[in-house]
Amino acid sequence: MDKSHPYRAQIGESGFRLWVNEEPKDSLRWKSLMAQEAASAESLDTGLLFLKREATAKAVARYLSSFTQPSDIDFSNSRPAKRKQPDSNEERVEEITLEFPVVTESSNVLMTKDYAPSSEWLRAIRALEIATMLYNKQLPGATMSRKVVDMKLTTAKWLPGKLASASSMQRPHDIVSTTVEEYYEHITRVQALGCIAMFESGRFDLALDHLEEVVALCVDNSIFVSGILLNDPSVTTKGPQIRHLVGSIGEPGVNLLVSPIDPRIRPMRDDALTFIEHKIYDGSRSDNFKGVSMHLSFTEWKMPLDWNSTGEIDQEIRLLESIVSVQSNGEWVADIDVLRLEKQGFDTFRSTCTKHPSGSPSALGEVITFDTWDELLDPPPVTGVFRANGNQAARIAATCILAQKYMDHCFVIIGGNEVCWTCFTDAYSFPEPHIPQFIID
Repeated sequence: MDKSHPYRAQIGESGFRLWVNEEPKDSLRWKSLMAQEAASAESLDTGLLFLKREATAKAVARYLSSFTQPSDIDFSNSRPAKRKQPDSNEERVEEITLEFPVVTESSNVLMTKDYAPSSEWLRAIRALEIATMLYNKQLPGATMSRKVVDMKLTTAKWLPGKLASASSMQRPHDIVSTTVEEYYEHITRVQALGCIAMFESGRFDLALDHLEEVVALCVDNSIFVSGILLNDPSVTTKGPQIRHLVGSIGEPGVNLLVSPIDPRIRPMRDDALTFIEHKIYDGSRSDNFKGVSMHLSFTEWKMPLDWNSTGEIDQEIRLLESIVSVQSNGEWVADIDVLRLEKQGFDTFRSTCTKHPSGSPSALGEVITFDTWDELLDPPPVTGVFRANGNQAARIAATCILAQKYMDHCFVIIGGNEVCWTCFTDAYSFPEPHIPQFIID
């Protein structure tokens, strides 16, 4: 390449340069240009003078920068730099430098119109970013199938609302205007499990209605559990709460664990009536349920999901009925369905008050204690405090049992290390006093 007459235009501070060079003089194109030059009596240098014209250089810069910034750039202060006289020993180079705002947004790149990022491409990148954030934040140590690279992320059913409904006619800026963090915070348990099923299997894009009742997902030696089963009921966080546990249930393929439709609760024992003695609550925050534990078991019920596998003996994905049972010192109390807490909701109370004596329960009036499971399962029609302070398993169990007995409107969970009973009473005094019957401490 003969560079005896190169021209270039430097645009902005990014180091981008537009080069135009002469071709070898023995090429067919060069001979054609020479013939045109002879016919028009104009030189090649004259034809490249557009690079020296300020108006043309601004137009080139405006065109290129339109792909790196959604809004228009103000070129009112743009000005050509002073031209330096070339040294006699150096190549003759004419250079024009334009000064305009530099775009540093990482989600955009400098491209020509023909290679502008499409909406479909940006949606695929966004989906990959969401999955990456889910695995990094919630599932450290989890692996995924290499076959997922063959799947089309833009049509994944687990994508969050705005991203799932994005149209190919949308501008790229409309898709990237929402940050990955915002997308991630609005991911539900169902969508997170759908994402995990896709990346773990490398082939399944499950419909969300198949995952509505799923509390855990098991693949090979990994168990992905809904955080509502492992977190204290008073804890609320943004984003999906899924936990990764190392273990196997002994079933091949992808197993979706669901709870029974009507979990059992221990009936009231005939001989227990003589032993129940409700004490008056004295304000002490203690744990009287230290022997509580939760256990996972399976029933005989399983149902394969239809995945274009008619006639196959082995089913790759199935629903598997599982039971989470609560035991107290080895004695069965109830089977619980933790997803009812997510569907029905419940009240929580946290106190930051420093004005009132936090240890005095006198503001509550006469309140009893629930210190045994029999007292909770057959309570009197008065307000009582279930004393399991700091016992996460017992608090989850009590909350689920009350929700299954359709008493979710009758209880509140106390969160935090301190509680002001005066503030608590004030919170339930409007429009009239309505303190819940069960206070889970």
